[in-house]
Amino acid sequence: MSDAQFDLIIAGGSVRAACQAAHAAGLRVATIDLFADVDTSWYAAEVIQLDRAGYPDNLLPALDRFNRSIPLMYTGGLENNPDLIQRINAKRPLWGNDSNTLRRVRDPILLQRALRLAGFPSLKTLSGQQSPATGIWMRKPLQSVGGIGIQKVRNPRTKADQLTDRFYWQKHLTGNQMSVAFFSTLLSPDKFNLSPRQISLQLLGTTQALTTDDFTYQGSLYRHQGMSSEWNHEVKRLGRFLQSHFQLTGFFGIDLIVNDRGIFVLEVNPRWTASMELLPQVARLEGSPTPYSGKQIIYATCDMSVPINWKWFNLDNTFLADLPRPGTHINTGDPVLTVRANAITRTALLKKLDEARREWQAKWS
Repeated sequence: MSDAQFDLIIAGGSVRAACQAAHAAGLRVATIDLFADVDTSWYAAEVIQLDRAGYPDNLLPALDRFNRSIPLMYTGGLENNPDLIQRINAKRPLWGNDSNTLRRVRDPILLQRALRLAGFPSLKTLSGQQSPATGIWMRKPLQSVGGIGIQKVRNPRTKADQLTDRFYWQKHLTGNQMSVAFFSTLLSPDKFNLSPRQISLQLLGTTQALTTDDFTYQGSLYRHQGMSSEWNHEVKRLGRFLQSHFQLTGFFGIDLIVNDRGIFVLEVNPRWTASMELLPQVARLEGSPTPYSGKQIIYATCDMSVPINWKWFNLDNTFLADLPRPGTHINTGDPVLTVRANAITRTALLKKLDEARREWQAKWS
């Protein structure tokens, strides 16, 4: 068991951004994830890397190294394992949503039914045991993270032997894809001190997903001027309902499709989300010199290894994050690193991010 005194353990698939935010809030953090990136060690007092082959079950013995009084905050992927979260919560406190909340809010049919009964727009959603009618449908894994495994299917013809409870169907909808971030103190104190006063729910901000040919998460854009008062009112109303109905606490995000018919909820991510590091309250920014900020994840286009003699500190790391350790092997399609940028216009920001992506993909291809 670790003898060091920590305020918080952060665990999940990738934890660097959440660790950086916790460090900025003055917390002494230990981290457990799959990457143990170089820059995670800049913000964490202890870093543990887990083997993918045993994940997430190997999280339990890693946690046993720490005193049981130290709370856990989890990031992406672990919300899909409520049984594991329940076992963890039996041993130590959580800064986040418990297993009962996860089972309810991550049930896509239950979520859409709750929205419909409360008078919010809802999307037609079917279980994987049902065969959709004609039209365009989204086939989504029940345990997806970062959009991996999502498919768009036109006029699906599902045979009886192809029906499964590992996926669900959601009617395709066109519009702008947005993510809204909240911080709720419904069931816990304001650990990150995001506000000088106690709050029950704080709207942290709205980000827009980068467009991509598939549905894997590529990155996000944030506009510092904010949204219209009408938009903020409606989004806050939606957030208050979801917080109250599902008893959400801590950080949570809502993925939306917005069009002229209204605001449609795709899913709720009941934990820290990948886009939250762009938000001023989280990053402890006093203000941005430019109206737009963004991040883009760079994925490997071939199997590669980071050179063993690579030294990140020789570069300007201001706009680089999630830095893999020298000697790390990266498979085709896996994330390599994250680039960040600021710009005066949305077009200029997208150009900067795309140029950085091309540069780094060429550097190690």
